[in-house]
Amino acid sequence: MREEEVRFPFLAYSHLAESFYLKNHGTEKEDFGWLKQITAESRVAGKVCYYESEELKKEVRLYNELEKWKEQHPFPSEFLGGLVYILTIQERYKQDQLSQQERLLIQLWNCAYLDGIRSVFRSEMSQDKESFSMSLGAGFYGMSMNVNKIIYVMLKGKDYGIQIKNSSFLPSYSCCGIVINIKNFRKKMDFLNNLSPCIDCKGTDNCDFCVFRKG
Repeated sequence: MREEEVRFPFLAYSHLAESFYLKNHGTEKEDFGWLKQITAESRVAGKVCYYESEELKKEVRLYNELEKWKEQHPFPSEFLGGLVYILTIQERYKQDQLSQQERLLIQLWNCAYLDGIRSVFRSEMSQDKESFSMSLGAGFYGMSMNVNKIIYVMLKGKDYGIQIKNSSFLPSYSCCGIVINIKNFRKKMDFLNNLSPCIDCKGTDNCDFCVFRKG
């Protein structure tokens, strides 16, 4: 198993946040200056671990969730391993000093930042990044909400200031998931690309703020 602790200033990957923000929510005219200034003192913390196939099987609770997921969809290939992560943004600014609109924009900015960091892990932990899937997590692509609790315990989320209540994380800008290494990935791309992240989604509104929204 390969593991790496994540601790760095928020601005270290702000260029990725810009890219994902524009992709998901913004336009080329978006001004990121004030967002960078407000979040300049924030930090990112967490852990990422890569498990080979046999190692992943020993993490029985997570492996069982993956097997259930395969049966439901069904997944047409074999797992070679998985990259498991947990992340949080440790904010250093006071929410009560911001307007409602500013808080909303910071929320979108922080979510875009986490999207960017996940792309870094996928690239750095794999020599052949095209062998890795999209990020699977609680509520995404039909994965069970139990996954949050399982990964939280596996990677000791408490050590990074993360708390969990009713399968949800605090601070709110925290996330976890698994990126699976797939045998013959190139041949399975059609399946993965056609798999909707909205499968089994329990959300009933606020889809306009979801990075997977249509239109």
